[in-house]
Amino acid sequence: MTCRQMNQKTVVLVLFCLIAVLSAGGMILYSMQGANPVVEKVKDETMQSIKTKHPETAQFMKDLAWSGGRVTPSGLVGAETYEYKAGGWVVTIRYPVVPNPEYSITADYSVSRLPGYVGIPYRIVWKGTYTGGVTTETSYLFAQ
Repeated sequence: MTCRQMNQKTVVLVLFCLIAVLSAGGMILYSMQGANPVVEKVKDETMQSIKTKHPETAQFMKDLAWSGGRVTPSGLVGAETYEYKAGGWVVTIRYPVVPNPEYSITADYSVSRLPGYVGIPYRIVWKGTYTGGVTTETSYLFAQ
């Protein structure tokens, strides 16, 4: 084997290792942010279900830019909690860590969370579950 062939193999090996380290680092950063695509889907489908079943809520769901993620207390085993916030909404999703869990969801809207808002003090509190792709409402409050 020539010196040039050894250098090429070394470069390929170094590049492979670098790509592997960067990919692993990206996955770690993604998980540290608390992002969970399944839970985000549950949130999105829940909000759509609320808007469909209660059209009066649509006015409070325009241009929502969600932030949030995992808020499970450290040391808690066997259950997860996620919280997302946007435009006066706080959506909390809890579920046991089991295959095909039932997600317990609270969607809470208050205009008091909007900076500088002056007007009617609207409040919405929706509670329900999400199982197997089906959103079920267990309680709904709309107050003004």
